[in-house]
Amino acid sequence: MLYLIWRYQRKGAVSQAVISKAFFETAKKLGVTIVPAGIAVSEVGRLRLALNLYKEDNVHMNPYGAYLVAIVFYSTIYRKQASIIQFTKLDPRRYGRLLQYGDLNKDT
Repeated sequence: MLYLIWRYQRKGAVSQAVISKAFFETAKKLGVTIVPAGIAVSEVGRLRLALNLYKEDNVHMNPYGAYLVAIVFYSTIYRKQASIIQFTKLDPRRYGRLLQYGDLNKDT
């Protein structure tokens, strides 16, 4: 498995499209599965869900971002919806919106 990372929220950072393309090309050459965490993070950001996923350094994930990454891993590994996973330290009204983005692999 390749862990497809997210774009850092820094000036001059490489775009998510460039990162994703490189990972998918590499996965194809190696014949391995992609864990599309970066795509999920990018999609949440693109939709402006008023939910920050980054720590103050704009690189690492805060608890909501870590939750999103975890459910992407779960749905990739088990090929099941991650909506059964609850994280009691987070506000369910906020993390519930992330579930649809974490289940990127549920139909594949």
